[in-house]
Amino acid sequence: MTSSVDMLTYMKLRGDLSFGVAAFNDVDAMILTQLSSIDYQDTMPGARTVENLGFSKWKDRPLVSTVAKKYKEKKEKENCTQLQPKEELLFLVGESRRFSKLRMDGFIRDTDMEKEKQFSAVTFFFSPFCAHVAFRGTDGSFVAWKENFNMSYQLPVPAQEDAVKYAEKLLKEPFLKCTIGGHSKGGNLALYSSVFCEPKAQKKIRQVFCFDAPGFMQDISEKPEYITIKERIRAYVPESTVFGAIMKIPFDAFVVKSDETGIRQHGMITWQVKADGLVLCKERDEFSRGMERAINEWLKEIPAEDKPGAVNEVFEILRKSGILSMDDLTHMDWKRMVGLLRSATKMTAKNREHFLAIVKRIWEESRKTK
Repeated sequence: MTSSVDMLTYMKLRGDLSFGVAAFNDVDAMILTQLSSIDYQDTMPGARTVENLGFSKWKDRPLVSTVAKKYKEKKEKENCTQLQPKEELLFLVGESRRFSKLRMDGFIRDTDMEKEKQFSAVTFFFSPFCAHVAFRGTDGSFVAWKENFNMSYQLPVPAQEDAVKYAEKLLKEPFLKCTIGGHSKGGNLALYSSVFCEPKAQKKIRQVFCFDAPGFMQDISEKPEYITIKERIRAYVPESTVFGAIMKIPFDAFVVKSDETGIRQHGMITWQVKADGLVLCKERDEFSRGMERAINEWLKEIPAEDKPGAVNEVFEILRKSGILSMDDLTHMDWKRMVGLLRSATKMTAKNREHFLAIVKRIWEESRKTK
C-alpha cells in the first residue's frame, strides 16, 4: 500500500484482514469515527436523549453488516443515486471481514435548539467485553454550528455533559473496556468524557483518539483527572489544521499529510494512510500556525464577560451570510464573500478587525489547489 491512499482505499486493500491478523490501529479508529457521522435512525435501535439511553444484550445488538444493508436499502428506496464518501465507507465496512461482524448499539442523535446542543454517538462492539465509542462532530445543523462557537467561552457545553453521561452508562457494563474517539467537536467530546467521567469508568478506557479536535477555554493539562489518562491519548491533526490548534490544547498531536489544502484538510477523508497507520509529517504548516495565532489572540483579547456577546455577534454575521457549516466556510463563492464583508461592517471595530483578518486567510488558502 502506498502512502497516498485514503481510508476508502485502505478498506478495499485491508478489509479482508481480521483483527487477529492485523491489530486494531489508528486508521481503524478513524474509520469508526467517520461512521459516527451517519444518521442511523430507522436502521438500528437508538435513543432520543442520553437520559433514556440503554444498551441492549449482546445477541440483540445488530451486526455492522446488517446495519449497512438496512442503510443501503433505505438509500435505494429514496432513489439516491450519489453516495457520500462516508456512505461508501459504511458499505465497504459492512462487506469486510475486518468490521462486518462487529456489533452496533447505543446510537443517539439529540439536537436541542433551546439548549443550543447537538449530540450524537454510536458504539461498536468487538466482543461483549471490548467496545469503541465514536462521538460525532458537528452535523451541519444551525444549532450545532452555534454550539461550536459557545465552546470558546463556556465549559462545559451541553454536549460535553452528555458525552460524560454516555461513557459512564456504557462502562457500567461488567468487565467491559473501551476505546473512545471522535473528530472535530467529537474529538473534544471524546477527550472531555474520558477526563471527567467517574474514576471507575476512566480506569476502563484503554485509549482516546482525538482527530483534529479543538481544545478548551480553560487549561486542563494540570488537572489530576487529565494527568491520570494523558498517556492513553492519541491526537492527530492535518498539516493545515485550524480547529485542532485553537483554544487551550492539553496534548501534543501527530501531524498527518492530506490530499487537500488549507481548512479543507479538516475532512478526514482527505488524510493519507498506509497499511498500519496514518502518514505523518514533521510539523504544521504556516497557514495553520498563522490561524492559531490569529484566533487565539482574538479570543485572548476579549474580556470574559464580553465573550458571549462577541461570539453571538460573529455567529449572527455568519448566519446572515448563509455560512452555517464547515462546508459553507470552505466553499465560499464571491457572492457569499461580498455578503460577508458587507455584514461585517455592522460589527464592533475590534471584532471586525480580527474577524476579517481570519476570513481573508481562509479565503486566500481556499483558492489554492494542489
